[in-house]
Amino acid sequence: MAEQTITCPKCGTVIPLSDALTDKIRHQLEDEMGKELREKEKTLGEREKSLKESQKNIDEQVAKRVEAEKGKMREEAETKAAEKLGVEFKDLQKANEEKEGQIKQMREQ
Repeated sequence: MAEQTITCPKCGTVIPLSDALTDKIRHQLEDEMGKELREKEKTLGEREKSLKESQKNIDEQVAKRVEAEKGKMREEAETKAAEKLGVEFKDLQKANEEKEGQIKQMREQ
């Protein structure tokens, strides 16, 4: 079977019909694929922006929780230190009173 051809009306070049159809289909596909690619790039850009914002929010929440926990731990440490110092102070006062009592007894003797 002979290949079908068309002739360019301007230059008279004989073009195989299959080449003409292939070029037209190729251009249509390139246009469609380019459009889809641009849409997907836009969607990916929006997703990336959304993820960055989400990550920023998560980082802020984590930082707030860490600061809150630091505050709680600091308060607990201060409370425990105050209790320990209070007990030690009472022990020292008791030891001092005992020493003073012993000194008083020695003076009386």
